[in-house]
Amino acid sequence: MRPLTILLVLLTTAAFGQVDSNVIKEQAELTAKALLNDDYETLIRFTYPKVIELVGGRDKMISLIKNGKIEMGKQGISFESVIIGTPSKTVIAGSEIHCLVPQTVYMKVPKGKLKSETQLLAVSRDKSNWFFIDAVNLNKDNIKIVLPNYNFELVLPAKNEPIFIAD
Repeated sequence: MRPLTILLVLLTTAAFGQVDSNVIKEQAELTAKALLNDDYETLIRFTYPKVIELVGGRDKMISLIKNGKIEMGKQGISFESVIIGTPSKTVIAGSEIHCLVPQTVYMKVPKGKLKSETQLLAVSRDKSNWFFIDAVNLNKDNIKIVLPNYNFELVLPAKNEPIFIAD
């Protein structure tokens, strides 16, 4: 290997290595707590900026979340709890770092609850501040709209159907 190539590999490893999965998990837990407690400012703070842009901006995003929760409430549906799992290995995607974070979401529904096991796609540019995207509707055909440098080494999960748990 040429010296320049070796130097680039070492610099890339130094820049993107040493990702603390506890930081990712803690920030994902803050995001989950914000969703449960209608803390829209915190929820927006941890939402990947391109998602907010695609929705039409910060105010539109907050309005969509609020209205979605109101509509759910009219149908007797509410978020009950969110359990954040251990983040996957990280991959380099252009100037970003990506990983998947499993989450189990429990929703109260008439006559029981729904258990949904999904993934958050975590994105960082500095290993300290993480943004999240619910990966439930992401696939190889649309991921590049949100994340143009997405690294397919990080395999997007298959969509799982929620499980109904009767009261």
